[in-house]
Amino acid sequence: MIKIKDLNFNYSQDVNEEGLTLENINLHIKKGSHTVILGHNGSGKSTLAKLLIGLLKAQSGTIEVDGLEMNLENVYYIRDKIGIVFQNPDNQFIGASVQDDIAFGLENKCIAHEKMQAIVNEYASKVGMDHYLSHEPSRLSGGQKQRVAIAGILAMHPDVMIFDEATSMLDPAGVKEVNALISILQKEKQVTIISITHDIDYVMNADYVIVLDQGKILMEGLPLDIFKHSKQLQAIGLDIPLALKISNSLQEKGLKIEDSLSMKELEDKLWQLK
Repeated sequence: MIKIKDLNFNYSQDVNEEGLTLENINLHIKKGSHTVILGHNGSGKSTLAKLLIGLLKAQSGTIEVDGLEMNLENVYYIRDKIGIVFQNPDNQFIGASVQDDIAFGLENKCIAHEKMQAIVNEYASKVGMDHYLSHEPSRLSGGQKQRVAIAGILAMHPDVMIFDEATSMLDPAGVKEVNALISILQKEKQVTIISITHDIDYVMNADYVIVLDQGKILMEGLPLDIFKHSKQLQAIGLDIPLALKISNSLQEKGLKIEDSLSMKELEDKLWQLK
C-alpha cells in the first residue's frame, strides 16, 4: 500500500546540513495491515506522517501510495486515499453538531443529501455515536470526540488511516474506547492502519512495528521480535509491556513460560502452570 525509498527530510531546507530530521528511510506497509511507527518525542514520527499526506516535501527519495508517487500532480489524489486522526480532536471539528461534523467531508465530495444521511447514520453507529448526532462536539468526552473524528474519516472511505498520537490527550477510559475501535478496524482489514505513537501498549496488537530514533529506523519487525531488544528500547526512552517484563523475570528464575504480550495471556499461562 505504501512504499518509501531513500527518504530524506530536513526542516532547515539545507540538504548538506548534518542531522537530518529523517534520514534514509526505507519501508513498505502492506495493504490491510496495522503498522505501528514507534518512537520518542523528536524521533521524526509526526514528520513522517506529514510527508505521507503531502503537507511537507522531502528533500530526496520517493513516497508511493497505492501506486501513486507523491508529487504535485498526484498529491490531491493521494490525500483522497488517506485519513488522519490527530492527537487533539478539537482541532478537527468543523460542524456545530456531531451529525454536521461527520457530514462535512461528504458535502465537500458533493454527495447527494438524501444519500448523505444514511452514510452519516451508518458510520456514527459503527463508532457507537449514533445516539449523539444532535450533540455539540464540545460537550463530548475526549474518547467520544475521537470516535466522532474517526467516523468522519471512515465516511470518506479512505484506503489508509493514520492515528498520529491519537490517544495521548485522553484519559484511560478514552484510550480504551479508541483502542477498541482500532482493534475492530484491524480485524475487518478494510483499511490500512498506521499508528504513530510513543505508547508501548499500542504495539501489542500490531501486525508490524517500525522503531524510529533520531530520524532513522532503529529496528523493525513483529512485536515480539521488537521486544526482545528491551535494552535498546529503554536506551531511547521506550519500554516493554508489563506482562512481558514479568514473563522475562519468571524465565530468568527458571520458570518455563512463553513470552506474553498481554496480562490476560500471562494470567492464563500462570493458572495452567499452577
